[in-house]
Amino acid sequence: MKTFLDVPQKVHHGLWLATELAGVFRSGRALSLETVSRRAGISQGYLETIAGALRRAELISGQRGQGGGYRLARDPWEISVAEIIAAIEGPLDVVPCLGGAPCDLVDECANRDVWSRLRAQMVDFLAGTSVAEAAGLGRAKKLKSPIAKKHG
Repeated sequence: MKTFLDVPQKVHHGLWLATELAGVFRSGRALSLETVSRRAGISQGYLETIAGALRRAELISGQRGQGGGYRLARDPWEISVAEIIAAIEGPLDVVPCLGGAPCDLVDECANRDVWSRLRAQMVDFLAGTSVAEAAGLGRAKKLKSPIAKKHG
């Protein structure tokens, strides 16, 4: 079923990987993609692609060998959901013209402001939501966000 804002499966799985890593962050343990893959029912090769994007964005780090696996590169309270999404999918644009794509109607489009405001609110919310929050890690600390102040 298609939804209004159809979140790509790759983003959903990337956030899931990040929240799994958040759950073991305090212990200092690393998680293997094999373990995460088995828990989530996601192919390990697919997770490797996602982990590669998160690693290139310096959101996670990997270690090979005995006791190796992946860890978050920073405290999960300091990594935003927006960072995870941007690392995997790129800019958070709700319509192509906001990302700079050519549009014949750009000068006369009455809707552009609506989409622009939606994007701004969405980015504020996602930037103000930490991976730790997404993982349900109980501490009531939130990243600074005007949206969090209004609704949280």
